[in-house]
Amino acid sequence: MTPDSNLIVVIRSAGERTTNLCHALVAEQVHPSLIHIVSATPFEAALRQAYRLGAESQAQWTFTLDADVLLAPGAVGRLLAAAKAMPPHYAQIEGRILDKTFGTHRHAGNRIYRSSILHLASRLLPANGAEIRPESAVLNRLANQGHPSRWHSEFMGVHDYEQGFHDLYRKSYIHGRKHSSYAESILRRSLQLSASDQDHAVIVRGFLDGLAADRPVGIDASLLQPEAAAAVLALGLSEKPTLDHLSALPNLRHFIQTAAPPPCIPHFHDNLGQAVPKRPPSRSRRLRELYAQHGLFRTSLFVTGTAFLRVAHLLRR
Repeated sequence: MTPDSNLIVVIRSAGERTTNLCHALVAEQVHPSLIHIVSATPFEAALRQAYRLGAESQAQWTFTLDADVLLAPGAVGRLLAAAKAMPPHYAQIEGRILDKTFGTHRHAGNRIYRSSILHLASRLLPANGAEIRPESAVLNRLANQGHPSRWHSEFMGVHDYEQGFHDLYRKSYIHGRKHSSYAESILRRSLQLSASDQDHAVIVRGFLDGLAADRPVGIDASLLQPEAAAAVLALGLSEKPTLDHLSALPNLRHFIQTAAPPPCIPHFHDNLGQAVPKRPPSRSRRLRELYAQHGLFRTSLFVTGTAFLRVAHLLRR
């Protein structure tokens, strides 16, 4: 448990299956009295509450964590040390997680904010549904006002493991809208893994549905519930039972340790503002058009080749 009481933790929960597990792992590193759980939708409302808690606290630092991120031992203390090494005008720092959907270590779901910046951050929040990446929008606006962010190499834990099928579908759908440039790599990997891991069958369906959609979508756990239920049923699955976090802890701790990237010299890069949105590449548009015209089966063949014909037939059910 970190001895630094000059930090509070805000867990942002949208009903994730791992909320209690996330809290238990944080409580091994931070005193439980310093941990808050915020349950609000849409995501902008959860951000607003987290920022308010940090701004009104007496703590110098506010660690925000999504409930689908499961922390590695000692992660809070290591990222806090990196935060204290930042220049005093920096707004926040973020470490890396192993992401189940992407299959890579990337920056997502965890940040240590300088609490004194959170009143300003609250004022820079976009309107509900106006941005598909509302927190990134806040960080870009902060950077453009002279408060950069830092992305650090520190390994913080794992993301989207042990989640429910409905939640995985919704997130994958949104990934299909947010991260279309990763479509081919995500779909090829998940199709290969879906034969042994049902999570990946749901990820494929959600990502392709999001890729093909032409309606706007926000970060809101209340959205896409009928679509998620229909997709999970079409795959011949039923929702996972409630997770017993106490019995899951021993195996999970071992998995998180094996999920850490190879040791490296700590490094970082900074967001100094003036971010320019990237246009989806043409290959992503081709996948979107193919899925809209021909459905999951032919798109699966296009992405993976005939070697995964059997998997594609399973996903077509």
